[in-house]
Amino acid sequence: MMIFHVTFINLFSSEQVFDAKNLPSPRYGGEAIAIPDFKEDLLLLTKSATLAIQDYNSQTLTDYQFLHIEMVTWQLVNGILYHITFQAMNAADKEHATFEATVLNKSGIFRKVKRFRMKGSSTW
Repeated sequence: MMIFHVTFINLFSSEQVFDAKNLPSPRYGGEAIAIPDFKEDLLLLTKSATLAIQDYNSQTLTDYQFLHIEMVTWQLVNGILYHITFQAMNAADKEHATFEATVLNKSGIFRKVKRFRMKGSSTW
């Protein structure tokens, strides 16, 4: 799992923020830092992704279960805004899918799903 910190996220659209190859380089005034082993926040990120998939299930009447996180970018706002790409499996037909979610985390206690979708979907 790779986690990146994005300081100048306004350089990118809401679609590009989930893709590490689109992160800014230092020459453009932004900073992307890869953190290969981020075990300290793994539980928090897993809870955030699980919350997002529960919201997705309730709105689409599906039964996807969280599997693992693929990539995370984050942005410091009034709290931390995590942009999480993760895998989930539909319990009914064992279909695997990739999801993207933006979750606001304040003080490690309050979490709110700001948006989520199945990767490749054109709507949030």
